[in-house]
Amino acid sequence: MAWWNNVEVGCAVRSCNGFQFVVCMYRPGGNNVGERVYDIGAVCSACPRGCIDGLCSQ
Repeated sequence: MAWWNNVEVGCAVRSCNGFQFVVCMYRPGGNNVGERVYDIGAVCSACPRGCIDGLCSQ
């Protein structure tokens, strides 16, 4: 699950004993207890630097 402030993601897939394992790392990290994955609101309404194609620009 990607969080609103993730700017990079890297994933790897590995087979082991007939199972597929997928691991992803996000920067900055997320999954913080008590925090929302994203805030509900109008598209680009909380982008401090504006937006491009409906996504906040960096």
